[in-house]
Amino acid sequence: MNHVGSSVNLHVVKDGKLLLMRRVSQRWMDGKLQVPGGKVEPGESPAAAVCREAREELGIEITTADITHLATVAVKDGGTEYFAVQFRLLRPDVFSFRSMEPEKCSELVWADPAALPEDTIELFKAVVGEINRGRSYLQVGY
Repeated sequence: MNHVGSSVNLHVVKDGKLLLMRRVSQRWMDGKLQVPGGKVEPGESPAAAVCREAREELGIEITTADITHLATVAVKDGGTEYFAVQFRLLRPDVFSFRSMEPEKCSELVWADPAALPEDTIELFKAVVGEINRGRSYLQVGY
């Protein structure tokens, strides 16, 4: 079993819609939608990682005061296990979002979190669904 560190995701809900990113050129799930986020770097806290990912992917400068913890997800995906810490952006109306990495994200999509598009990665559909049900600790793939 390959144990990977952890990853983070930023849930941005504005006017009842969840912000998703369309993956491109990443070898895994190209063309599919996911919640913005990425890996936690060595020595970096999950909160610092989600702030960095927000800047790198969405072009917004946020601090830990701009986020709140939503859920922690234990993921078993084939031979890989990791934790994915989910954060929600507070006050999304004060930010303007844009894709900062067009080589990795072809578009930003706003979607109804209760009815995510068909081409959303199944893992993210499951996580968003459970968060919508009020769960803050999830296990996927176990």
